[in-house]
Amino acid sequence: MSSTAMTTRGDGDERAFRLVHTQRGVLVVAGAFAVIGGTFIPSLVARFASLVLGLLVVAAFLFQRQLAPEVRVGRDGYRVLIAGRERFRVAWRDVVRVRAERGEPTLYVETGEAARNLFVPPRGYGFRFEQPDELCKRVLAAVGEERTEWVERIDPKRLGPGVRG
Repeated sequence: MSSTAMTTRGDGDERAFRLVHTQRGVLVVAGAFAVIGGTFIPSLVARFASLVLGLLVVAAFLFQRQLAPEVRVGRDGYRVLIAGRERFRVAWRDVVRVRAERGEPTLYVETGEAARNLFVPPRGYGFRFEQPDELCKRVLAAVGEERTEWVERIDPKRLGPGVRG
């Protein structure tokens, strides 16, 4: 099942949005260089070491993808899963406010408990969610205008504990 497939879990239809590390492409390039380099190295020991390194890099890429957190947004709220296990759940009624950027799919959901807040970062950040446009659209529709504060720019350094810029 794709990470953005619709699923049904107790609280109605949910949509999953996987966290993507923007540097994941570096692992792919490193693995390709190791494997390709391993085929051309004349020394048998160095060739073997290069191929093993390439396989380790591929394993790291797959491991990173498997453990990537995801946010599931449903009718009643959102929940965060890591490696398939639910870490926490937030009902829409528990959301205090949402700060959203006007020109970009970026938002910060405040719940009153820093550990349960949700940050959908701007472009250029070290991580992002798959389909951030859709994620933001769903969150904003669920929370409503009365708890949404539109801002020109969300500064991660001013969001509070747990969010690093």
